[in-house]
Amino acid sequence: MNDTTTSQISVILDQVRLLKSKYDELAAVTGEQFNVFSILGVEADEVRTHSAFLADLLDPQGSHRQGAAFLKLFLGLDALKSSESGEYKNPETFRVSKEASTDQGQIDILLENEEACIVIENKIYAGDQERQLARYYEAARNRGYLEKRIKLVYLTLDGSSPSDYSLAGLPMERVKCLSYSEDIIKWLEKCMKLEEVQRVSPIREIVFQYRDLLKQLTGQSTNKRLSVELKDILVKPENYKLIPELEEAILALQVHVQLKFWIKLTEIMKCKIDKSGIHDIQEKEASEDNIRSHYTARRYRNYFGTTFKLDSFSWQQTEIALRVAMENDYIFYEFILLSKDGKRESSDNKEFGTLVEKLNSDNSGRRYKFQRGKDIIVWKWPEKDLWFPVKFRVPEAEKFLLDDSEAAVQELVNEIAAAVEQLKKNLNQS
Repeated sequence: MNDTTTSQISVILDQVRLLKSKYDELAAVTGEQFNVFSILGVEADEVRTHSAFLADLLDPQGSHRQGAAFLKLFLGLDALKSSESGEYKNPETFRVSKEASTDQGQIDILLENEEACIVIENKIYAGDQERQLARYYEAARNRGYLEKRIKLVYLTLDGSSPSDYSLAGLPMERVKCLSYSEDIIKWLEKCMKLEEVQRVSPIREIVFQYRDLLKQLTGQSTNKRLSVELKDILVKPENYKLIPELEEAILALQVHVQLKFWIKLTEIMKCKIDKSGIHDIQEKEASEDNIRSHYTARRYRNYFGTTFKLDSFSWQQTEIALRVAMENDYIFYEFILLSKDGKRESSDNKEFGTLVEKLNSDNSGRRYKFQRGKDIIVWKWPEKDLWFPVKFRVPEAEKFLLDDSEAAVQELVNEIAAAVEQLKKNLNQS
């Protein structure tokens, strides 16, 4: 990029800053950025925000005291309309549960009455679990529902489809995909127009704020005039030709932010070696080239990270390794078995299922639970969400973009070190 191009881009950025400042001032006047969910810092919490809020709205016995009014509109969504006559004639009979415990795991939102069962798997940023939808389908069958009476709903920000890892052979036609960006937002807008809701301002306002939160999470500007004016700046002939350079600069920023995290993680992990037995043998899986490919490939490379050996203990003479990895831009950590030649080994021993129960019983107050997975002894999302937003829409991006990321990484390493100690304590070593 030559000096002339750099100067031209600088002029564009100055124009964008001025435009953004104008609309920030407008937002201050209108109050559109005042959002209770964002203020409380729970905007991306799948369980305590989204599943909890949706479950209460859908529940005929919910705290809103509007009966089945919201549920009727939800059941009227195209993806949920039933070919079975009479299935939804009495929505007020539905029982709604959040984090419903079943013989196949916890279902995010479960709606059921005597004839119908709707299973909602809610995904904001978290990835799929092993056989997740297949297991939930089995759970519904085990509760006595006929196949034609079961609906599996896969709810994501953009309406994407579940992975084969989650389906595990379950036909895709059994699953209905819904999006927050369109389906849920349109449903909420219909809810706000209900005459009963118009008369109860607290309900109307909180649904309004939740709708705006979803627009923020799905990249839908609440003030479309800003997007229009930004477009007008870029379509000018002298600016349009600079778009490739702008795109390359954004890519360089994305790579820089994520690479900075992996480098900092390795540096801080070294300080924990003596206390936790973590041995620094970082695999260069989270390399600059791989990170760049993650953002430029037609399909994201959603699963990569870095591996550390645990020198202080093993299982049945098999080495245990720690991996810190990324899936769908979210960071998680896992413990795996490694053979003598460094290859990943199967961890399907039943003893590890008992181990997961022990680890979770020691951490009853944790936000996220330890879980089993394919070829994984145990894995877990960190207590504080860490992710690399592709377009930096969320304020948390500043943690790695503008601020020193050391504190956030240190917090993650401390949690991992504690998990290592728990693993050593609870693992039945031979």
